[in-house]
Amino acid sequence: MNALNNMPRTKSKAVRDNAVMVELARYEIVQTIRLLPDNGAHLTAYMLVAHAARNDGERAIGLAGLDRCVKPVRLAIQTLLNPGPIDGLDNDALDWMRNELHADAECLSCVRALCKYLSQFLDNIEANQTCELDQIFASLDIVKTSFKKQFDAFVERLHDTIKQDRKDRVDSIQESAVRSRRGIEKIGEIARTVRMVSINAQIEAARAGDRGRAFSIIAQEINSLSDEISNVGRSVHDGLSDTLRLT
Repeated sequence: MNALNNMPRTKSKAVRDNAVMVELARYEIVQTIRLLPDNGAHLTAYMLVAHAARNDGERAIGLAGLDRCVKPVRLAIQTLLNPGPIDGLDNDALDWMRNELHADAECLSCVRALCKYLSQFLDNIEANQTCELDQIFASLDIVKTSFKKQFDAFVERLHDTIKQDRKDRVDSIQESAVRSRRGIEKIGEIARTVRMVSINAQIEAARAGDRGRAFSIIAQEINSLSDEISNVGRSVHDGLSDTLRLT
């Protein structure tokens, strides 16, 4: 019976923990890509600093800024467009984000164009090639104006999807809780009925004296059964309360 009492809490905790892990994995993906336009703008800005540097100190500042931007920009591009897995990121969350992206053809086209521009800059940086000033200014303007608004809208849509999934999960749990509480109330009613039957049986057994002794033993077992039913009901109620409190 103890194992039965532990089942509601154990199962609800496993379901809750899995849902939380899925949500966290999706948030990690969003955090990986959400600053791509800003980091891309920083990338071109630092390229400009390095290109127009008047001395070694200014050039060092530009190159240091480039080094800080390269890795997050590369990772965001891979996360968005590479079809395969990426070390450190959840595969299911990657598939979810990429499916959301491919569901919007206009947004997908925007992301591909943005990544193409930024990849060209990354290739030039890694090959130690310089860019013309007009190319840098044009790319900076394109990243900040042509892509950022639409990309930010895509990231916001991902956030909204995560929030809606959480709301749907909580609503489902609450609906299940209502049904479960009705079942718990029914268990309580059964336990009270069984207890009353046991009490009446014990009274009748006492009246019968020795001839009712066997009947008295049965009545005690019925009373024990009533207690067990009540314990199960309380266990289910406690597990349900824990689940609702932590959703």
